[in-house]
Formats: sequence, C-alpha cells, structure tokens
Amino acid sequence: MPLRICKELNETVVSSGFFDSIDYVLTDCDGVLWMGNEAIPGVADAVHALKKWGKHIIYVTNNSTKSRDEYLKKCETLGYPATMEDLISTSYCAALYLHSLNFKKKVYVLGSSGITSELDKFNISHLPIGVSYTF
Repeated sequence: MPLRICKELNETVVSSGFFDSIDYVLTDCDGVLWMGNEAIPGVADAVHALKKWGKHIIYVTNNSTKSRDEYLKKCETLGYPATMEDLISTSYCAALYLHSLNFKKKVYVLGSSGITSELDKFNISHLPIGVSYTF
C-alpha cells in the first residue's frame, strides 16, 4: 500500500473558525500516523501544528501487539509529541477495565505481549502467552 501524503494544514484553515470549537484531536495510529515503522510524510508536522494551536492530541489504536510504553517510544522515534496519558490502546483499556472491576482471578490471553504488559502494570495475574490446554 503506498504511503499517503498529509494535506496542508495552515493558518487559513485554522482561522476559518472550525478549530476554535475543538480542544482534543483523536487520531488512529496505524495507517494514519505511520505505516509499519515509517512515519507518513507530513503528518508529524500537522500534529506539531495542532499542538502549537493549543490542541490536545490523543493517540488511539486497536493494535494490541504493543504496550503503551512501546507506543510512546514509537511516537518519539517517529517525531510525534506524546506522553503516556496521550496514548489509548485496546490492551490498556482491557487492563484498566479489569482493574476497575477489582478483578482478582487469572486471565488467559489470546493475543500478544502488549496485552500481558498492560495487565502486569495493574498486577492482574495471567497465564503465559502460548500456553495451551486440553479441555
């Protein structure tokens, strides 16, 4: 799939009044900010411009293969300004949800280490990935 080029985001667009009503921008990551380990050209500049104009950027991904720590490193490497609080992933949401339930049992994870890393941060017990059982 060829990389898409980010459209120009400039003062004319911003001064149109549209951005005055927006405080937060939620953006997907895979295919929007980057493709694999390569930033999509122009997008980091657009994100920096949005930050300059006072917008909060929230990075959202349904890719559970990485932890938020790993996504933070990826954002930094590819030039996207982010803090841990700016990152929302399905792995984190699942762990946060179980934590909110005061979950005390053990989790069987059908997935990747991104999920188990987030469970570990909430001290939620889980079986190792790849453990198989005969029922």
